Amino acid sequence: MEVDDDSASGFQPPQKKLSAHQERYFEKKRLKAEADALKAARRKVSKANKHAAKTQKKALSTQLKAVHQQVKVLEANRLAQTSETSAQEEVDEERLETTVLPQLPEAAIASFTFSLPTPESMQDGTTTNTI
Repeated sequence: MEVDDDSASGFQPPQKKLSAHQERYFEKKRLKAEADALKAARRKVSKANKHAAKTQKKALSTQLKAVHQQVKVLEANRLAQTSETSAQEEVDEERLETTVLPQLPEAAIASFTFSLPTPESMQDGTTTNTI
């Protein structure tokens, strides 16, 4: 009898779509782990051969700078998206401010009244206060 093993065939179920915040979070987390690994590797460079150690440290430092640059680009993209949404919100606010609202006639405004309940009327069950 033959068993159909999904892991042997390389089949992986599709992952659900992550939100933009989650994508940025996981990308930043991955870059931080990569930077930590590079820093650890730079600390562990053998100092037996001074020239080789210096070359190796420089290479690791260059890779670390590239990772830091990727983090900066990721942050700049996030800030650009935030500024685009705030600019869109400002445009929406301006549109609302320039919208002309209908005016009520003076007679309707003058005859408008409403009543507020008072503690005494709440106990009596009547509302007679008008403003």
